[in-house]
Amino acid sequence: MTADILSPFYLDLLNQLSVKMQKNGLHPLLFNLPAGADGADQLDVLRQYNVRNVIVISGRIASSAVAKWAEDGRSVILINRKMDANVGSVRSDNTASSKLVADHFNDLGMKRVAFIGGPTGTPTSMEREAAFTQRVAELGMTLCAIGGGQEYSHEAGVEAVKSVIGKEPEAIFFANDRLAIGGMFALRGELSLRVPDDISIVGFDDIDMAAWTGIELTTVRQDVTAITDAAMTLLEAAILGQPGATDSVEIPCALIERKTTRARRNSPA
Repeated sequence: MTADILSPFYLDLLNQLSVKMQKNGLHPLLFNLPAGADGADQLDVLRQYNVRNVIVISGRIASSAVAKWAEDGRSVILINRKMDANVGSVRSDNTASSKLVADHFNDLGMKRVAFIGGPTGTPTSMEREAAFTQRVAELGMTLCAIGGGQEYSHEAGVEAVKSVIGKEPEAIFFANDRLAIGGMFALRGELSLRVPDDISIVGFDDIDMAAWTGIELTTVRQDVTAITDAAMTLLEAAILGQPGATDSVEIPCALIERKTTRARRNSPA
């Protein structure tokens, strides 16, 4: 179950999950919910298809819908989010990885930084913002602006950068790579700023495009293979009725340094 089918990160997840399921003799059904849908009306559809196990790979599907699926006797596995309900979950360590970004900016001598998030209320974006904000304060830097709140898209990145650039950040942390790449194009184009000479940027996910020549985005890499392996372990436990189906698994991330971050020009770093 997803509501983010156009996301390169989720496409990678879907690809790896479907291949691993089929190797294990399982046949997945894909339910792609339209933007704004909370998923509550999908319960009847799940009953119609006799679906016993639901994997949710979108943070935008309402928690109330997830809880109803679990209460109706289905096992539910969440990817990239966590709930207090009796469901399994696999997610990247958003807290530690977002602090890595703050540490990286600090090592580069940055004093004024900004954060640009995804859709308002999505758990992953909120976790990344909270951890980054906390670490920035601990390091004595200034969080001069917070932007975003729209879709995880190129266009949202463009608009969000234009909304925060007046606060004169020296570096910006974007909640995902699509936002960061959109922001980079706006900075280099309409705003006539050099990345990273004038401003450094970091994304999150490490989608294929992040490594393309001309983009070469510094970003946080999510380990999609480890995430899907862990999801398959939870799924197997659920199917066999074994302990562990409702475990919560956290996967470490890594900061991948490319060409969109550089030491502040007047910094000894």
